[in-house]
Amino acid sequence: MKKLFFASALALGVAASSMAFAAPVSEAERAALHAAMLQHIDRQAVDGVYLHMDLKGGAVESYAPAKAHPMMFSMGDHFVLCTDFKDKDGKATNVDFYMAKRGKSYAVFQTEIANREPLMQLMKAGKVKSIE
Repeated sequence: MKKLFFASALALGVAASSMAFAAPVSEAERAALHAAMLQHIDRQAVDGVYLHMDLKGGAVESYAPAKAHPMMFSMGDHFVLCTDFKDKDGKATNVDFYMAKRGKSYAVFQTEIANREPLMQLMKAGKVKSIE
């Protein structure tokens, strides 16, 4: 199932990158961003799930990759990519990956799970703009 998600998500990212958008991000860059996000998820997965520490509640939460979608934002030289995971109860959960260029690829430097408020505030302040 994990391989199916990543293959489907990569195909979606490549398909989305081929659409005509009025954004300053090239098709190749979009594809590289999506690929880097999927690679990050794959590298961080433990037994097929993405673990997240709930620092307030003190519990380790498990999230399963569910659906990649082409939501992508620019933040100056940085980017935010969004996807959906499912929590232990199967509920869809928003996940935002904050990314930076590293050499010819990209690296995730911040992950927000079920916490869309920071992204909304950055958008409201005009610091983050949709590129799709």
